[in-house]
Amino acid sequence: MNTHDETQTCDSGATQRNRNALQPRRVTMLSLGLRLLLPSTSSLSEFPIECLQLSTDERTIGLATNSILKVVDITTGHESRNLTGHTLPITSLSASKFSPYCWYTGSSDCTWTQWDTRMHQSKIYGSKTSGVVRSLALSPGDHYVAIGTDDNIQIFDARQRDIIKQFNCSGHTLELHPSDVLLSAVGHDRIVRFFCLENFELISQSDPFLDDIQASAFDSEWLTHRGMRWESENAPERTTSYAYK
Repeated sequence: MNTHDETQTCDSGATQRNRNALQPRRVTMLSLGLRLLLPSTSSLSEFPIECLQLSTDERTIGLATNSILKVVDITTGHESRNLTGHTLPITSLSASKFSPYCWYTGSSDCTWTQWDTRMHQSKIYGSKTSGVVRSLALSPGDHYVAIGTDDNIQIFDARQRDIIKQFNCSGHTLELHPSDVLLSAVGHDRIVRFFCLENFELISQSDPFLDDIQASAFDSEWLTHRGMRWESENAPERTTSYAYK
């Protein structure tokens, strides 16, 4: 299924209400290993920082501010690349788990983009979605890119350069298991769903939470058992494990 040429519309007003801007605007980097206070990024943008990600080699960070992705050298605090192409604010940012030069962004303009800072034309791929991109997640080798909106979750195969599967449920927070075969998705309905990426099927889901789910991640202590940890606004942290063949 290829959605590159589809005409899409989205509600930018809803985007503004749901943006998770990091406040305040000042971001200070701390090197825990060396116990050194690294340069601040406060002078890089007059706008709030929407998303923040560390590159896979831990030498740069990506800062999404408004519709611009800034790549910043951690040691100097100086901007190394200023990547433009989105027409509305960036809502999601993921750093490649394979290359320190590649970044992925999703936006309120109903598109997502792959960037490579080594290239003069740094935008190397882009695609439209059915709505505002709420979350992006990458598999360990960048084989799969999961893109979540209010309406669906798309699985993009980076090798085939095409959308190979779509799940008709919302994906506000997506996480790919390090094994490359399990996807967790937190929807706006407050349900956590698990999809197998070997046969592309829903294999399990939680009961609806009473409160919004603030964060979710695979628990490193439970990874061999498909462990998942999540936390809701007014409920204690919960952990569960899933195992399948």
